[in-house]
Amino acid sequence: MSKNKLLLFMMLMVLLLFTYTVSGAVPNEGVVSVGAGSYVDVFPSGIDQSNPDNTDIQENIYITSNMEGRPIPTNDWWSSLVWEGVSDDGHYVQAAHPFLIKLEARGMRLFAPKTEDFWVIDNAYGATMAVGNSQDFVLGNSLSTTMEAYLHDFSDWFVTASMEGGSASMKLTYGHGSPYVYAIYESGNPTLTFDTPPTIWYDNSYTKVIGFSIEGRNYAAFAPEGSTWSGIGTTTITCNLPGGSNYFSVAALPPGEPDTLLPLFEQYAYNHIINTEVVWEYVESSSEVITSYNYTVTQYEGSETGTLFALYPHQWRNLQQGNLQNYSYTTARGEMKLAQGTSFTTSMKFPGVLSALPPLETQTDLDRLYSYVDSARNEPFTSTDTYYVGKRLGKLATIIPIAEQVNHTTAASEFRNELRTRLENWFNATNDDGSAYVRDIFYYNNNWKTLIGFDASFGSANQLNDHHFHYGYFIKGAAEIARTDRTWASESQYGEMVNLLIRDIACPDRNDPMFPFLRNFDIYAGHSWASGHARFADGNNNESSSEAMNAWTALILWGEYTNSPEIKELGIYLYTTEMHAIYEYWFNIYNENYPDTFSKPMTAMVWGCKQDYATWFSAAPEAIQGIVLLPIQAGSLYLGHDPNYCQLYFDFLVDQRGSSDFAQWDAIFYAYEALFDPDQALQDFFTYENQLLNSTSGPTAATEEGNTVANTYHWIKNLQRLGRVDHSVVATNHALYAVFQQTDGTRTYVAYNPTDNGKTVNFSDGGNLYVAPHSYGVSTDSPVINPPSSPVLNSAIAGDAQVTLDWNSVSGATGYKVYYGTASGEYNNVQTVSDITSYTVTGLTNDTTYYFVITATNSAGESGYSNELSATPQPELNNPPVEPNLNSATAGDGEVSLSWDSVSGVTGYNLHYGTSSGSYSVTIDVGNSTSYTVTGLNNNTTYYFAVTAYNDNGESGYSNELSATPQAESSDDHGAEYVSPTEALFWVDDGGDPSTQDYGWVIVYIGPDPSTSLHEKPGYHMSYNSSLDRWEYTKADMHDNDGNPWEYQFNFNDQELSEEYLYYHQP
Repeated sequence: MSKNKLLLFMMLMVLLLFTYTVSGAVPNEGVVSVGAGSYVDVFPSGIDQSNPDNTDIQENIYITSNMEGRPIPTNDWWSSLVWEGVSDDGHYVQAAHPFLIKLEARGMRLFAPKTEDFWVIDNAYGATMAVGNSQDFVLGNSLSTTMEAYLHDFSDWFVTASMEGGSASMKLTYGHGSPYVYAIYESGNPTLTFDTPPTIWYDNSYTKVIGFSIEGRNYAAFAPEGSTWSGIGTTTITCNLPGGSNYFSVAALPPGEPDTLLPLFEQYAYNHIINTEVVWEYVESSSEVITSYNYTVTQYEGSETGTLFALYPHQWRNLQQGNLQNYSYTTARGEMKLAQGTSFTTSMKFPGVLSALPPLETQTDLDRLYSYVDSARNEPFTSTDTYYVGKRLGKLATIIPIAEQVNHTTAASEFRNELRTRLENWFNATNDDGSAYVRDIFYYNNNWKTLIGFDASFGSANQLNDHHFHYGYFIKGAAEIARTDRTWASESQYGEMVNLLIRDIACPDRNDPMFPFLRNFDIYAGHSWASGHARFADGNNNESSSEAMNAWTALILWGEYTNSPEIKELGIYLYTTEMHAIYEYWFNIYNENYPDTFSKPMTAMVWGCKQDYATWFSAAPEAIQGIVLLPIQAGSLYLGHDPNYCQLYFDFLVDQRGSSDFAQWDAIFYAYEALFDPDQALQDFFTYENQLLNSTSGPTAATEEGNTVANTYHWIKNLQRLGRVDHSVVATNHALYAVFQQTDGTRTYVAYNPTDNGKTVNFSDGGNLYVAPHSYGVSTDSPVINPPSSPVLNSAIAGDAQVTLDWNSVSGATGYKVYYGTASGEYNNVQTVSDITSYTVTGLTNDTTYYFVITATNSAGESGYSNELSATPQPELNNPPVEPNLNSATAGDGEVSLSWDSVSGVTGYNLHYGTSSGSYSVTIDVGNSTSYTVTGLNNNTTYYFAVTAYNDNGESGYSNELSATPQAESSDDHGAEYVSPTEALFWVDDGGDPSTQDYGWVIVYIGPDPSTSLHEKPGYHMSYNSSLDRWEYTKADMHDNDGNPWEYQFNFNDQELSEEYLYYHQP
């Protein structure tokens, strides 16, 4: 294929040819033919190397031999590992969540921030690792403090780093959402190194688990059975691994009592994760993307299966199957909820995409649009790099269908020819004479397994940045060619060159020898990353989420037009998942993920450790809020998911600027405004029409360089006619569709049919739309009656056995339902009421708290729940109180301690007791207290107790009755207490030094013979259990007293200690 360029003027062609000649064109080495196209696999020396972006990638990759020949993932949250190895200068943090991780010469530095560690400033918030290696501790190796780090293995969201130095070697495995870091020590012992000694809240030199805290952040370390610890109380704790066992793990515990959490985390600490794998499925009949996240573990100890993992908001909000626990972590993405198991599954709706919005209807609109299309023919363009050329390709792909719709055949032909020629130039590596082409060329780097376009920009070559942003435009342009020319998109022509770009940014095959699996997409985080190397103190980052969505739209269209279902479904998975991540993290539409004190409605840069209202290139609010909207294309309708949020977003920008006369990218914002108010958007468009027409090129153009005035007008007028985006209805047999709804409820269906046969597109609400071949279809139904919105419950006022509720009236409601129950969120009772706004629920139990919500109803259905209010009915004050509930009666030496539940409306309580059941000879007024100890009682005598409550209106009846028998305390310096048929609790004091002699409460285990002498069983060793504040026999010999063991014998009879032979010395 000739490499003659698309030139608008002959002079430009002469200048370009002159430039190519003086550059020293030489025969191109390493040309690889692909269909009608080609690329090179040797760095193209003829490119313009005065451009600092036109340089090759570093040669060195930090990998072990295990990774030799495998495509290396880049653009991931852990990519700094393969680019840099260790990071001792305070940079290169890997945000695994809940752990923040930095690999340094001493080992792996770990920090799991709690809520209080997050900072908020005007334009950002986050929790970052302090520069200077101080947080929180280092998991190291006893044989070396000068190690290097290498990538040893990886799976879909886990990675294994090999840390080696001298004779030290360890493999560290960690991943997104995991509260654990797993270690295998090939040599050396695990060390935990701190700046200052940590607070130890659970330890035993002879047990395998320790728990420790740093500034309120709780961690635990789990060693093999038989391990011992040294250095507890110092800044370096060493685990001495037993022979034959080299596994180890540490965990970050969520907020809560660490003693309570520790058993749960210990259950799964010995199940090391060895593989993670995602499986997605596009279910067309429900327009759903079902995604399963699967874990494979190796079990070293214990019997529990599975593992613990924390889910991001976009995962738990769309959870279809998973075992959530009642614990969570605070991260820069919001609350991560802890779950347990071997997998979990999410379900997300795919809202459809279009290649273009449908044709306008009135001749006036078509004529105006024709003139805008015509003006786009004269817009200048001179850029040569992959990003700005890409934007030009995307611009052409968007305006071609519009030009066809207004029957501007000349413009449509010019635009399509330019699009085709530019793509073919890039998809061929040589000129006709075989000389090196000096730009518009793709180079495959076999070391890093990636495809790089030259001229490069924004680090796309030497840092592998932004490939999905740049190449997404190329794929979008190719899809537009393929829409009408399937031959051009075939394997024998240029289809395989396009597929190479797709494989570079989002290869769906884990076994592809040329490209890594889903390079730019973070499977667990649910969104893409821009930086190829992630060498930042805040982890990796992604700015223009909308350009990622443009790329995934392009994959869907390319897959549809080329009959490639795998690529189409890949695009749908990426589009749908990233869309939900955008709603959560860039837009925070549910208002749950940003700190309360952060005042911005969005963030433009999502980092591993923080979120920024900022960009790389400008502090202007238009740049910040526009970079996550552009390009406006028919796959951008996801932006209109929540019109109320759209208005909040737009109004905030207007407030920043002071008017809707913006400093840049005006057309982008008027298109966005149309998602919630198309009439005002059209008015703003006309107000600044001349400004838009006269500012079409350059980074701050009013129209925006990848956009046209024609596209903006076409978009606004369509939304004015069609209404707001309606994601509540989906197509059930087609992917290229959209649904809209007007304020009166009229619903409009739109679909594009690229095939040679007509098709009826069905929708989930029962609507359908016939679409002719290669055509757009539009169908408007009669006004739709929607279920009413949720009411607001204003008050819940308790009375005697009743609660009166009051709520706001809801437009369109014909009735209401009152739901209530005795637990928050659990409503076991429902009462249907008419179109009223207050109601009294009767027949309730006094002194019981009830929880209430209201729903509104009409013929279309029922709203969601209102807010929840609670109330506790109380008896009228002129009644005596109800009977109390006596909870416990605990006998002591000559005394009994009692407690009971409080009763509302009381002045005090009377305690009654006697030595016969139901006969109380003594009454004590204990005042308004719910516990009391009766003293002066006779030991070995059973007493019976009851309580009454009183107030000014009288005294209640008796409570339930409890009995207790006081017993004299043992005079010995020991005792025993029944625990179970095979356990007893002992108090032991051999009279020696408590630090060296047997002393304290002891759990000992006995056999079926209750008189077994313990010295005949395996020996035990006394050690102090700090978390339970007791001493325990754990292993080794029983304490030796002058060469003779102590013998403890006892007999049990029906769980009572009937005979004691304690503290008996056997000579």
